[in-house]
Amino acid sequence: MENRKIRESISHKALPIAYYLEGRKDLALWRLNYYIQNFETDLSGWMKEDENSHFTRGARNALQDYLEFAEKLKKVMETESR
Repeated sequence: MENRKIRESISHKALPIAYYLEGRKDLALWRLNYYIQNFETDLSGWMKEDENSHFTRGARNALQDYLEFAEKLKKVMETESR
């Protein structure tokens, strides 16, 4: 179970970066938005069950970390396109 979580967290960042490095900014942005939506869906599901659960806190932290990562990558892509 833990290995799956590690693989997922790595792919959440690695795939958008890989698409960006291949020159596929459209896919990189799509993938970023897809993962953000996925995090938000998970978070809302866990909040319905228990707002203070381990999963809810973890999802909040993961979403915040990912939003920060996404903003940084978007800034890099925006700066390069100028």
